[in-house]
Amino acid sequence: MLLIGPLCAGTFLVIVGCETEQRRTTEDYRQQYSKPLLSSGAQFALLPPAVQNTIRAEAGSASIEDVLKDENFGRVLYRIHFQNSNWFEPLLIAADGSLLDPDLIVAIGAPKEDQTSGSGSASSSMSLNDLPAAAVKAIQRHAPDAQVDTVIRQVSGNQVVYIVTFKDRLHAPLQVAADGTITPETPIAR
Repeated sequence: MLLIGPLCAGTFLVIVGCETEQRRTTEDYRQQYSKPLLSSGAQFALLPPAVQNTIRAEAGSASIEDVLKDENFGRVLYRIHFQNSNWFEPLLIAADGSLLDPDLIVAIGAPKEDQTSGSGSASSSMSLNDLPAAAVKAIQRHAPDAQVDTVIRQVSGNQVVYIVTFKDRLHAPLQVAADGTITPETPIAR
């Protein structure tokens, strides 16, 4: 009987020890994996296309930390926080793709959605959202304070060029290639 007592006590300690080890591991696991199950890529994919284009134009492929959807006076807003907050301030974007300042005033208006088609291979009017990211960035670098009026796509052979006019008329029309190259000559006269 003396042999069974210590054996049972040892078995009891092993079982209790395993349970304590299991409990500690589960708590560690829960602390380690406390992030939401929605990835930044999934959050980005759920955004309207106009908002996605604005994020690409402003921050390129910067990693998104969080996307918050809000409503202000019936207007849907998206606040985008980036993982590298030292380099990228949060963006406040309206559902139409307009970039807003902290007071909810439009800082950069959404591109015009007007589309008309021209004859042949000459051109068709389009939105800034339809341009490649490199072309949008080039336009914003060239005229950061200007609001885009029209964007016309011209195809000549295998080359695509976008002709951009601005609402303020202070900026001359711009001819931008898909890779973001700005050509000095513009075929539109004012």
